[in-house]
Amino acid sequence: MLPYLSPPVLAGLLMHSISQEWSGNTQHQWL
Repeated sequence: MLPYLSPPVLAGLLMHSISQEWSGNTQHQWL
């Protein structure tokens, strides 16, 4: 988990997760 959760970070993570789900990728790639 991130040390802090700011609106931009949350939005980025959300968009990333949604895009991954839409792509059909079930593998989690966290940089």
